[in-house]
Amino acid sequence: REMKAKQKFLSIMIALCMMLQLFPVPVLAASAMPDADGAGLITLTEDVALSAAWQVGAGEQVTLDLAGKKITGGTIENGGTLKIQDSAGNGSVSVAGTNSIKNLEGGTLVIEGGSFSGLNAVYNAGTLQIEGGSFSGTNSVVYNAPTSKLEVSGGSFKTGGGYTFAGSTAESILLSGGTFQPGSTGLVNAASSFTLGPGVDLAWEAGTGLYEVTGAGGPAAEMEGVQYGSLYSAFSALSEGVPVTVTLLRDVSLPVALNPEKSLELDLAGKTVTLAVPTEFSRGTVKLKNGTVSAPYGDAFKVKGADVTMENLSVTASNRAAWADRGSLSVRGGNYTTTGDDNYALGANPEVLTIGDPEKE
Repeated sequence: REMKAKQKFLSIMIALCMMLQLFPVPVLAASAMPDADGAGLITLTEDVALSAAWQVGAGEQVTLDLAGKKITGGTIENGGTLKIQDSAGNGSVSVAGTNSIKNLEGGTLVIEGGSFSGLNAVYNAGTLQIEGGSFSGTNSVVYNAPTSKLEVSGGSFKTGGGYTFAGSTAESILLSGGTFQPGSTGLVNAASSFTLGPGVDLAWEAGTGLYEVTGAGGPAAEMEGVQYGSLYSAFSALSEGVPVTVTLLRDVSLPVALNPEKSLELDLAGKTVTLAVPTEFSRGTVKLKNGTVSAPYGDAFKVKGADVTMENLSVTASNRAAWADRGSLSVRGGNYTTTGDDNYALGANPEVLTIGDPEKE
């Protein structure tokens, strides 16, 4: 009887062992980054759960290959030269409540691939080049310190509510590639500016709010014999002084405000401009003529101190085609329509609005 009991117990234990083999065994993440090889390369072979920040010191040169693995728990801090790549795909750096990567002043960071998420995906006080990867931030995607420099040639960027690029940079942000899904506040904040690379334009998809740096599809505008890949680039090249004529060469969509603060004449030449946000005129003398303007999400134009003339335009806006409270607004021919309820197509203080050509009346 005792023998039978032992055999029964043994049979039960064997059955339990066989059942346990059916369940996956959890793999524990490493708690520290592995050492670099002689060439400065770190290739992850397992997930890493950092208990503190992992640092690349000044003077160090390191290439980090995520190789499909995940880094969580602690920020990557770079004060030297760091390149991050992801040879296998699906590699990620994710830190809740703070920055996933912090590029310190004097640091050079190049990101070629991987997925990065945090309060800010990247805090940048040095030189940052983004060539690929996906980035998301609950605050902003990249927060820039005044000492920073940023160049973006690829990647996808999404923010939960703030700007894609916040803070301020020592130089204008250079965009030559990438797709951007900003929050309600926009692509860059007022303290930042950006420049488009040669031969590209910044397109905007109405409805989705997606911005994309694309091949220009031919020049967008011409000014004083020089052609520009985007209307934004042409406006950025304006200088103080006598107004110059900017002629539109193709239909364009503008995801960011064009607030030139300089005198100009914009000849739409029968083309269409679609505005995601209003364009404001606060200085100088401005003339807009001969084309179509669509503003599906608000006002088309705001006059806040400039002297603006609109001539032979067809403007349709969900709020107001034009609104003026300072400076002057003169409307000479064209059609101005609001699609919103209880809105005026033209809204202005009476003393700054003129309809028709006074010289011909």
